[in-house]
Amino acid sequence: MPRKLHNKLELMEEIINLGINGEEITIYNITRKINQKMKYNKIEKHYVGEQTISDIIKELERIGCLKLKSKEMTKIGKEKKIYELTNDALKIFQIYAKYYQTIHKIIRMLNELNLCDEDKEIFLQILSNYAKRKLR
Repeated sequence: MPRKLHNKLELMEEIINLGINGEEITIYNITRKINQKMKYNKIEKHYVGEQTISDIIKELERIGCLKLKSKEMTKIGKEKKIYELTNDALKIFQIYAKYYQTIHKIIRMLNELNLCDEDKEIFLQILSNYAKRKLR
């Protein structure tokens, strides 16, 4: 397995910061902006690929930091997805980054249970109800 070249959480934070600063959140634009920053600051020798940014955008969408704003066609006929930050994106990301390992351990354990979708929803509802009661 190849060694990871980039820190996923740092790239996620960079995408959110670019969104907060009003940059258009598309795979191409974010890739270009991050690579320009790396070149200017001479941070790393390895540039970020579009697939890496695509995977991170999907992850940000899954956790509720990004949502699809629109789909457009480029001049060459390629589909361009434009994303926008959700209202709680920064707060969600801060919690996600703080508890990253714990969240992924829980997800891994949940996947190992091999629950059907309906049972998985009920299981998560039980956990959510339990956590809400503990917070009171």
